[in-house]
Amino acid sequence: MTTTASVGDKVVCQLLPGKALFQLENCQLDEVADQITLIASSTKTTAQCPLCQQLTSTSS
Repeated sequence: MTTTASVGDKVVCQLLPGKALFQLENCQLDEVADQITLIASSTKTTAQCPLCQQLTSTSS
């Protein structure tokens, strides 16, 4: 298994919408299983509740 940031950046651009909304934490490329695992976190500090539409904030 290989972990590489350069592959991760290219994969994020192709797979995740709006790269500016995400920060890639880790990217693992498993060539044996033909599998890519991305761990990403949101860069937004607020989000809208899908039920009540009230803005919420993330804990830092």
